[in-house]
Amino acid sequence: MAESWAAHGSPEVRPGDVEALRRHAAAAGLFIDPAAALGNYFEGRNGRFYCYHFGFYPLVTLPARAVLGAVGADVFKAGPVTNAIVLGLALAALLLFAPAGPWARRAAALLLVSSPVLGFLLWPHPEVLSFAMATLALVAGARGASGTATLCAAVASIQNPPLALLALFEAIRPWLEGAPVPSSPRRVWSLVAAAALVLASPLFFLWHFRTPNLAAYETAGTHAMGLGKALSLLLDPELGLVRYAPLTVVLFAAVIVGGALRPARRVEMTLVGVLAAMMLLSSATGNWNHGTTGPSRYVVWMFPILAYLLTLGPTATELLARPRRTWAALVAAAVLAQVVAATARGGVQSPLDYLEHSTMARAILDRWPSAYDPAFEVFRERTAHTETDLDGPFIHERDGRCRKALARWKHADALRARCGSIPDASRPFFESRPPKEEKTRWLYVDY
Repeated sequence: MAESWAAHGSPEVRPGDVEALRRHAAAAGLFIDPAAALGNYFEGRNGRFYCYHFGFYPLVTLPARAVLGAVGADVFKAGPVTNAIVLGLALAALLLFAPAGPWARRAAALLLVSSPVLGFLLWPHPEVLSFAMATLALVAGARGASGTATLCAAVASIQNPPLALLALFEAIRPWLEGAPVPSSPRRVWSLVAAAALVLASPLFFLWHFRTPNLAAYETAGTHAMGLGKALSLLLDPELGLVRYAPLTVVLFAAVIVGGALRPARRVEMTLVGVLAAMMLLSSATGNWNHGTTGPSRYVVWMFPILAYLLTLGPTATELLARPRRTWAALVAAAVLAQVVAATARGGVQSPLDYLEHSTMARAILDRWPSAYDPAFEVFRERTAHTETDLDGPFIHERDGRCRKALARWKHADALRARCGSIPDASRPFFESRPPKEEKTRWLYVDY
């Protein structure tokens, strides 16, 4: 898409864009097969081909691309350069303009910079842009600049639509705070522009493909949503933030409890509700075990809300103001835990590991396999180390001993051959003659 935007000002792919990609790759000493990406393009109603992802982020990288090209540098660095710039601007705005004391601003910045976003800094992918714009939205909203905050959140939502809820939150924030709602022409135009940005992607795909989300129209929907999936973005040892920042998750839970005990804190609890709704909307996707480094990519652009609530929100502000600096020490410990995790993972060089069980998940599966039943897709792909739709059974082993298996009725003989006797809890199913629909059902077997 970046090649397309640079060549003819459109996200439509053309033969010349493919050749340009090959030339730039050769100049950078890289081998890239454009065919791997062309499978993500589909023919629209006008007979032209567009990617299933919206083209806003590649468009944003064009200024960096132009500068890199002008100085003879690698244009493939345009994404990482853009990411570094927007992340730097967001952190600078937080440190300079957030309405809080110096310690709270620095703690928020440290939470953000040591968060999972670090692993995406070198990715030519929109996570860092959405993360940065969500951060700017929260800072502007805290300062009372509702129009600017709504506009920033709307930009964040262009590639990650659940962030539209953050834009709505910032639009109504003055009312939630009990302050007079500004009605200046500037605010009105900001809200109009924000609405246009939020609707840009769904309207584009509705026009060309008669669906608001081409990336997920085949598998996504309300049928795929679930509270368990939503909560796994925080608590799952594979996809959740807990594998990367366990203390941060614990402190976030403490903030929720503290805010719930003080009914007057409408802004704080509404923001918690916005985060919960974003998590639930994200669970509608069918590709749950998507490409990522560390926790789910969705956690990345949700993280600024957690950092805000832990350092700049009403409950955190009250706790930080107490003479005994217990909360400050806990936040510092959470930052340290994130720094340790980020360092252990290689910082900005952290690996693409969505086809590998996490250290936390392996520890549970090795010792207490019955305590963790991940989504079938997650276990299947991370155990088989491939997204290919294999038949199974899928068996997690430790030191040559079966610990947990995902299998169908027809896999009974394969389980016995590899793992020995089927455990008592699962044996009745495999020794029965279930109806046809039950024979195709997947089942966990714990050894």
